[in-house]
Amino acid sequence: MKHVVFGKGKKNLLILLILAVTLSSCGVPLSSQPNPIPLKQIPYGLETESKETVPTPKTPIGKKGPTGLTFYVYFVDNGLLTPVTRTAPDPTPELALKELALGPTFTEQENNITTALQLNPQPKLTLQISKGANPIATVSLDTTTASSPAIYLYQELGQIVWTLTQFCNVTGVQFTYGGTPFPAYLPNGTDPTDPVNRIDYLEIVPTQLAVNIRHFSCIGPVNTLKVAAKKS
Repeated sequence: MKHVVFGKGKKNLLILLILAVTLSSCGVPLSSQPNPIPLKQIPYGLETESKETVPTPKTPIGKKGPTGLTFYVYFVDNGLLTPVTRTAPDPTPELALKELALGPTFTEQENNITTALQLNPQPKLTLQISKGANPIATVSLDTTTASSPAIYLYQELGQIVWTLTQFCNVTGVQFTYGGTPFPAYLPNGTDPTDPVNRIDYLEIVPTQLAVNIRHFSCIGPVNTLKVAAKKS
């Protein structure tokens, strides 16, 4: 019997052919193009491995800086909620909501950061936070915000929700206008007046923020960084 000797190139080609046959026989579809996996189908625990570049600040919330602790305000970039950093000696939900109402800085605007909130006149948003194991933030909207077109309301309310729920003492947000419940204008066609949270606004957040929604830290009430125990 003669022994057939394969050259290096032919040997590599043979290995590739064997691998292709093995994968096809195992039911693994062969494709020359990568196919994205829907967010809902990503197994729990794997979603934090995404390497997608998103406009997320490198400075983590609660980190001490020259002028205080860092917190986020959520504005809009290309239709998606985008966190920008602010600092204060003692960050609070009230302060974060005030910074949100001020709008992005000139430098941020030059970097394509906008806001869905109407800034002329400046929004007048009031905040009350309930006590208990699952504190709810009730935000009273002004006339300008409440009368915005529905296409902007979802972004406006999403900005408020994501800004407030970075704090450990806010597990959900409820909106009111004129002393009565105000619907949250969710994209599934419902207008719930029950408290909403981050997961209700996943339609307008970058993928990296969405897949890491279970794994984020929150700012505690006494200038300490605590792992969020709240449920989305």
